[in-house]
Amino acid sequence: MATPFLDTNILLRHLLQDVPDQSSRASAYIQRIEQGAQRVRIAETVIFETVFTLQRTYHVPRGDIATALLALIELPGMVLVGKRRFRVAFDYYVNLNIAFGDAYHAALMRSLKEEPGLRSTLSLEVRKKALMPTIGLILRIIASSVERTLSKNSTLLQAMVCGRFGARP
Repeated sequence: MATPFLDTNILLRHLLQDVPDQSSRASAYIQRIEQGAQRVRIAETVIFETVFTLQRTYHVPRGDIATALLALIELPGMVLVGKRRFRVAFDYYVNLNIAFGDAYHAALMRSLKEEPGLRSTLSLEVRKKALMPTIGLILRIIASSVERTLSKNSTLLQAMVCGRFGARP
């Protein structure tokens, strides 16, 4: 028997219990997974979408989201690539109060730290400096590169920026 793919709506209906018919079917399905009678594949995007929906639409506290989803993710019948890194991602999400996507990226980098060439994340968000110390170096490299480009092409870039944003030089 093929392993089916579990969609976000199963997790949401099970956790929220907000649509009686769908919620009871979703919970029965999750129960089969808990009992080992069913295996399912789940994608990282399903976790992201579930976190986003619970937080933004239903205003569920971060700690509750983490507890509920980790309990489901860690079921042996849930086949999810990189399952272990979600514990770290949820820890960052809850304790560092950062977006789940950023928390996941930090956890991914942590798990891949031995991979050659993977030392930093490119970003313009200052908050990530505290989470990923190497980002400060990357921002300095970007700033230096932009400064060199501006000095070489200042007239062209100035014209482009002024034209695009309607500003005057």
